[in-house]
Amino acid sequence: MKLLAWIGLTALFAVLASLFAEFYLDHAPCLLCWIQRGLWIALLPVSLMGIGRNFRRLAKWIAALLIALNGLAALYHTLVQYKVLEDRCKTTFRISDAAEYSALLGEKKETGCSKKSWTVGKIPAPFLNGAVCAWLLFRIYRDRD
Repeated sequence: MKLLAWIGLTALFAVLASLFAEFYLDHAPCLLCWIQRGLWIALLPVSLMGIGRNFRRLAKWIAALLIALNGLAALYHTLVQYKVLEDRCKTTFRISDAAEYSALLGEKKETGCSKKSWTVGKIPAPFLNGAVCAWLLFRIYRDRD
């Protein structure tokens, strides 16, 4: 199978896995999760663009750029989850009256990278995302098509 088809399947799997974690496992995504999911979604039409011979080289360059950005976001996200960097995804509330307190109690999900993270075994999902990005970048570099 061609490289761009593998990239498209990987992107589709990553998006489906993130939706599974959000809606079935009830892990509320933080801002960094949304960014990474958006970059995977952006890869789907790029991988389809590479089916034709005319746009294959351009599609590989765009895919490499999106995967590199996703890898950087995954690295930052992993460092936040390991508490090497401060969690800037957390929201802080300042309650000034009873209405704000009632609205705060009515919230369903809490977001933030360091509160409740999705892991596979002991490995956080952003680390796995970064590993997949590194592997895909290596495959793009090695591809001579």
